This record gives sequence, C-alpha cells and structure tokens, in this order.
Amino acid sequence: MKTNRILAVILLMISLSMVSCKSTQPIEINTQEDRDNVLESFAQDVFKFVIQDKSSVLDRHLPTINVVREMYMSEVEGKSDEEIEVLILQLKERLIENAEKVRKGIKESGHNLKLTEYAGYIPYPDQANGSVEVMSIQLKNGSKEGAIPITFDLEDGIVYFLEILMTTNVIKGN
Repeated sequence: MKTNRILAVILLMISLSMVSCKSTQPIEINTQEDRDNVLESFAQDVFKFVIQDKSSVLDRHLPTINVVREMYMSEVEGKSDEEIEVLILQLKERLIENAEKVRKGIKESGHNLKLTEYAGYIPYPDQANGSVEVMSIQLKNGSKEGAIPITFDLEDGIVYFLEILMTTNVIKGN
C-alpha cells in the first residue's frame, strides 16, 4: 500500500514537471501592443482549449510551483512543493471540468459546437483584483454571439489561466 502511494506521488511529480516544461517562454512586454499580442494569443489558446477540446494548450498556461510561490506568497507560505503540486493539479482539473460544462451547454442549447468560432477578446481592466485580471473570450455561432468570461494572471510575459467564470448560456439564443 505504501509503495503504491509513493509511486503515485512520483508519477504526479513527473507529470507536473512535464507540464512545467511545456510552459510558454516569457515574452518581453514593453508596449501596449506587446501586451495586446500576448493576450490575443492567450485568448486564442483558451478558445482552442474550451471550445475545440485541445487540452494540450492548457499546459502552456498553468503555473509552475515556483510561479505559484512567487505570485501567491502569503497563500502558500509553509506549504511543501507536493502540496502546491496538488493545488496546481486541482486547478487543471477544475478548468477541464468547466470547459466540459461549456461545451455541453453549447450542445444542449441547440448550437453546433463545430460552428462556434473565435471572435476576439475583451479585457476588463476595471475588474482586476491585484494581479488577477478578467477578460471575455468572444464567440460567434452562426448569427448568434456569446462570451466566456475568464480570469488570468499575466506575469513576466506569460499568461496563466485561473478560472472560467461562467459555464452556462455562453451563446445567447437558439
């Protein structure tokens, strides 16, 4: 039993270290245009993950243990790397579950998921809470429009995906 637990922890650590290896490289942001380009790329990745079910792009936007320690010092003070790895895994699982809910909701509302297109993003800087920012990923499905509100954190040129704020009724009307 103890061997199985140790093996599970080792596998978790290996998988999380592989996730951190997939992180995007930092991009130097000197202008508003640089920031807009980084956020546009991130918004497109979120669309691919949420709507097109391309989970591989999610790994690029998950924080590593070191990033969590830097971004949330007071919240993780005294926590071991293993405890932080569990938090990162829980974040990933929550994002995957919420993306599945969005896709399911689009289908159940009578819209063809394959016809859903990326239509840009809208930042909401006035909704920021510290370093956590809000944007909505704009969608188009035929003549219908919609949006997926999310939170993210842009640190040192890398955007970290934190939450899908709404999982139902993302496309309005039938």
